[in-house]
Amino acid sequence: MDIITALDTFCDYLKYMRGYSPDTIKRYRMTVRLLQRYLYAHAVEDCTSTKIREFFYHGRQELHWAPNSFITYHKSLAVFFRWCVQRGYLQSNPTDDMEMPKTEKKLPPKLTKQEALRLLEIAYNFPYPYTFQRFRNYAIFATFIYAGLRKKELLNLKIMDVDLVNQSIFVRQGKGSKDRVVPICSTLSGILSRYLEQRSRLNKTCLEFFTSLNRNMGFTETGMKRLIEFMKCQDPQN
Repeated sequence: MDIITALDTFCDYLKYMRGYSPDTIKRYRMTVRLLQRYLYAHAVEDCTSTKIREFFYHGRQELHWAPNSFITYHKSLAVFFRWCVQRGYLQSNPTDDMEMPKTEKKLPPKLTKQEALRLLEIAYNFPYPYTFQRFRNYAIFATFIYAGLRKKELLNLKIMDVDLVNQSIFVRQGKGSKDRVVPICSTLSGILSRYLEQRSRLNKTCLEFFTSLNRNMGFTETGMKRLIEFMKCQDPQN
């Protein structure tokens, strides 16, 4: 079975049958293509256990993959080849019985209360050229801090998802492609309300909750990256 054809069919299966997000499907495709290019593989059958071990050895020794990268690549390939076995393209999964490197178990870094308050202070007090930027950026970081939303969840927020009357945010297709309702405090509710006043003043009518300054469209991922980097530069204690 041609490996690229199998990969395309596999990605269609993830999209239409399993409902995986575009980012997740992209990760699977990238990993399989990485293996395919390294092995110069044309068929699924070319990916033997021995060759796949060589691929991972090369990644660890030559490319200096971190243990977590090794495990992520392995999990993606294991799912792909398990699907190939189920479809009859392979008799067994060539990633089975592969030893995994040990990983350090660390808690993810988090802001202290003082750091969070300082970030909000910087976001609000910076001398922006436009008032809208002050209230939008302040609302963005307040939503991160008070509601605990992830970046993608925040960018995907729609106007109808934010209920200030009942003080809640409806998160669509969050982590694990699951919807959830996040209660918010009165402080965040007030911050979002003041942002909406500025949004209305500029006649923003797009469905996205957080919008661009100059265009009637949602705030983009590129814009978010620039904003985060910009805020880091403004913090003298960073």
